[in-house]
Amino acid sequence: MVKNDNKRFLVGDRRLSLKELYAAAPRVQGRNRNILRLIRTELVPGIPVTVVFVRHRSKKNEWLGLLSTDLTLEASDIIRIYRMRWDIGVSS
Repeated sequence: MVKNDNKRFLVGDRRLSLKELYAAAPRVQGRNRNILRLIRTELVPGIPVTVVFVRHRSKKNEWLGLLSTDLTLEASDIIRIYRMRWDIGVSS
């Protein structure tokens, strides 16, 4: 999960915060209403990433950003892997 801190993402020649990246990312159309937006971009040092924005479970007005450096993964795979890791972290 991506914290909304001072990380910057490159979109074109602009450096965006996570909140600005959410606004710039295109909406995802499809059957899964929990996936809000998806964007392939770069972290400021030039690392290519995929960021998936999903609906917050308990706060429906809010979203969470999930980041993956594996550009071959689909949004659903990124969410599935995050969910497995979250379950491990919570149960430990």
